[in-house]
Amino acid sequence: MVKRGQKVIVSVEESLPRPGHKRAKVEDPIAEKVAAIAKALADPEVEIPGALSCREMLQAMLPCVLRVPCSERHSYQATVASMIGEVLKTSQESCEQKVHDAHNTVETAEREHSSLVSAFDVSNQQLQSQQSEVKSCKEQENVHAEAEKEAEKVAREADKEVFDFDSVQLSKAKDLEECNSIYKDNFEVLKSATEPLSAKDQKTHISALMALVKKLGADVSLRTAIPVTFKKVPAERGTFDGVVVDQVDALLKDHAATLKTALDNGDTVKAEKIEMQTQAQKALDSAKETHRASKEATKTACEMLVSRQSEVKSAQTAVCSKKQELATATDQHAHNKTHLEQATDLFSAFTYLLERDVVPDPVPEVSAEKVEEVVTAAIEEQPTMMEDVAVAVEPTAMQMAIAA
Repeated sequence: MVKRGQKVIVSVEESLPRPGHKRAKVEDPIAEKVAAIAKALADPEVEIPGALSCREMLQAMLPCVLRVPCSERHSYQATVASMIGEVLKTSQESCEQKVHDAHNTVETAEREHSSLVSAFDVSNQQLQSQQSEVKSCKEQENVHAEAEKEAEKVAREADKEVFDFDSVQLSKAKDLEECNSIYKDNFEVLKSATEPLSAKDQKTHISALMALVKKLGADVSLRTAIPVTFKKVPAERGTFDGVVVDQVDALLKDHAATLKTALDNGDTVKAEKIEMQTQAQKALDSAKETHRASKEATKTACEMLVSRQSEVKSAQTAVCSKKQELATATDQHAHNKTHLEQATDLFSAFTYLLERDVVPDPVPEVSAEKVEEVVTAAIEEQPTMMEDVAVAVEPTAMQMAIAA
């Protein structure tokens, strides 16, 4: 049976570290907080009023001040602690202001970015609209160019008719004289011959008549029938021959009448052609002006298109730039929030150290029954173990047991 005193000794030995083993690192929250505050005081971003010596003084005094419980600090230590608190509080407030300013910057950048995106959308819509406008202007320009070409053609024809009118009238007069001559000297001779003509005369008259009929664009069947019909004397001609003679007669008379009417109405026709020439020139001038205006509209639309393209490019550049600025502001805001959290944690740690005081160690409570049981067991088993028990049991517990 294991003696109770031996049990106590074994448990104590087992709790001790073996030779060569590293002791477990004991966490010291006080030291950690003091080190964190010391690091903050060494940071140049943490503003400390006065010269560099003030920063060095606070760093040097920090452990001597904050490791001491508040009830044990003397007045100088309390003053230094107050100075450290003011520095940390000012740093926290500075971080809060930076976070506030960064937040406002982010909100402003977001509004400006949204506004620039809207402006870019508007510019893009205007660009698309202008592209459609340029396309429409070019189509109109092509239509007006074709209209100008057609007007030029009509004007040239009208000019030619006026310019050639007198010579055409002279030609018509000659044609009328020729038509009348052929009608009288050739057609009537062939039509009314009482006796057969000589082969030579017959050929001469028929040739002259055929040339005129062909010139007038008579039907092929009529031209084919003329030599056959007019080689016969009137008494030998049949019904079909009579039809041929009547058609040739009507053809020549109609042609002569048309020429005579044109010659008689020459002044009136010429005046009409001059008026047509004037109207054609006006139409040409109008077509040219319309075409010129459409070309100018196309030029203006193309210039506006280039301007719209430049506006879209500038708007896109502004959006990208503002987007980058917004990202930078957002990162700065997050950075400032992190610093604020650190500053807040540091001030909380400082407040803890500033207000920390000594807490009495608790006295272990040992029941009288437990002490009596341990002592009785030791006496019964081995009276000599009393000394070991006395060593294992704290003196205060022994005194309580004896008093009981």
